[in-house]
Amino acid sequence: SLRLPHGFYRKDWQIPARIYFKCYDPENMQTRQLFCQQGKWAHTTHWYDFYNGVGQSEYDMSAVESIIKDFWFIGIKEEFQASLCMFQYQVFGKFDRECDCKSKISQVPGMKHIGHGVKPHTIDNLNNRTHYLMEKLSTLDIVTYQIAKEEFSKRIDRIKNKTGVDLLCNRTI
Repeated sequence: SLRLPHGFYRKDWQIPARIYFKCYDPENMQTRQLFCQQGKWAHTTHWYDFYNGVGQSEYDMSAVESIIKDFWFIGIKEEFQASLCMFQYQVFGKFDRECDCKSKISQVPGMKHIGHGVKPHTIDNLNNRTHYLMEKLSTLDIVTYQIAKEEFSKRIDRIKNKTGVDLLCNRTI
């Protein structure tokens, strides 16, 4: 394995990430970005600064949960329409009838998918090695995303209890 700055090791890569990415580090980017405003990671790409010298496995994810709960808005890509409707509700205190699954209009007007000529694909098209490397890069981000999905779901439930409108149309996240 190769030694990276500040003593971190990356066994799965042939060259150090700092050289390979020219100081761009894709590892757990979403989780690290949560701490920018607190000055724990601002203006640096080094894990050492993010973890204050401790390894990833020792990092306390309860801080991530606290930060996510404080977000004014949380949107989830897989629930894009429900996210737009939630945003509308948070801004205006109401939402268009298109947000109600019981409405005859089942989709927000003007919302469509643009494929840019990319052939249909899924994560299942990737080999096991690529899956492994992606998971290694996003170990904390996977947990962060799950925390965000849980908070999103709680907020959807609060809107449903308050308005009687199920933005997820009986789907679960």
